[in-house]
Amino acid sequence: MIDWKKSMKRTFEFYEVDSKTWKDKRKLSNITECSIKWDLDAETLGSATIKSSESLGESYIRTYMIAIQNGLTYRIPLGTFLVQTTTSSFDGKSKTVPMDAYTPLLELKDNYPPLGYTVVKDQKILETGARICDDHMRAPVIVSENDETLFADFTANTDETWLAYLKALIANAKYHLKWVKYYLPQIKKQLRYSLFTHMTILIHQFFIRMWKTNTIYMEYLM
Repeated sequence: MIDWKKSMKRTFEFYEVDSKTWKDKRKLSNITECSIKWDLDAETLGSATIKSSESLGESYIRTYMIAIQNGLTYRIPLGTFLVQTTTSSFDGKSKTVPMDAYTPLLELKDNYPPLGYTVVKDQKILETGARICDDHMRAPVIVSENDETLFADFTANTDETWLAYLKALIANAKYHLKWVKYYLPQIKKQLRYSLFTHMTILIHQFFIRMWKTNTIYMEYLM
């Protein structure tokens, strides 16, 4: 287990992700800069900016920190992001392609339920929320065991995105969404580490179980 209070050697790897299997598909050697921001107050819980020497179009990219400490090597996932290429520039020597990147929740944020969409009463809340995720987003989802059901029909507002509707739905069971990144039980408080010039990550103490990399987790509101 890494001791985050001690020094380590760090490098970074980037992979294109197969959106169907959610596995690494191709290692990328053209990433020149990357900045990650996790924000629990943001609607999609985080974002990133990535620069590359070639256009990747719209695709998922996963980032890893490779840490070496006391002769042991750790491969730590930092996030999986949907990147969208904007413009490119050329300074006479090299091409730079800046890309805006978002968590997979963007797929729920950018689309709307059909008019009058309703989950009828007595349906299991978290099971229904997971089905909405599966139908409208490519990232996998982890659902806590909970049999609480709706006490009344739950209809989407006309201006609600799938993401807003999903959050409101699972709030009926006192749950909300969190990203699960990796297992760090030894951290007793929030710590911010500067990983290299263009990348930072906020590590949170509340990740108390190890799950598959970058899944969505419905967590009970304490």
